[in-house]
Amino acid sequence: MKGKSYLTNLISFYDKVTCLVDEGNAVDVVYLDFSKAFDTISHSILQEKLAAHGLDECILLWVKSWLDGQAQRVVVNGVKFRVVASHKWCSSGLSTGASSI
Repeated sequence: MKGKSYLTNLISFYDKVTCLVDEGNAVDVVYLDFSKAFDTISHSILQEKLAAHGLDECILLWVKSWLDGQAQRVVVNGVKFRVVASHKWCSSGLSTGASSI
């Protein structure tokens, strides 16, 4: 829902899925794996391009922390879900064009 918080969107999504399942409907959810998406791009160039497109400073800082390998988690009503290190999703940015693996 545009203009709503991630928490509102997460709860809304969960509510819709559980209602559909309760009604006997099949539900498909697509999860995307970005584990190799950032292996061949310089993280600094990516951040510059995102900034040039007018992304909010808070989002830019979140992307930077994600790319730097800091842990990410979701907290709903005080319940902390599993911590996942963002390096599981992406590798370091490349500075010379050589492989980072």
